[in-house]
Amino acid sequence: MNTKKTFLIIAAFFLFALLPAQTGTSGSLRVGIAKMDITPDIPVMLYGYAQRKTPSEGVHDPLTLRAVVFEENGKKVVLVSSDLGSYGADVFKVFLQSNEGHETC
Repeated sequence: MNTKKTFLIIAAFFLFALLPAQTGTSGSLRVGIAKMDITPDIPVMLYGYAQRKTPSEGVHDPLTLRAVVFEENGKKVVLVSSDLGSYGADVFKVFLQSNEGHETC
């Protein structure tokens, strides 16, 4: 199964698992998707290559970030997938700040 189909299946699962069942409401489900190239423009140290002491020497495959947002009756569920092995503490702080004042699961 390719990555796009897998992502959509997982997104649909989370949508139905996280959004409460609504009966008798006239709200409509809105969905938005995005895909972004996040490949660095400069050489970087590679994740998972501790033995390697030099930065990358080109791009074999681009790195991407994908997101899908589901909204119904003002409630949103956001799923983000990226080709990164991990996020540094500085990036994680940005995620937390962007979620301030919103419900979390």
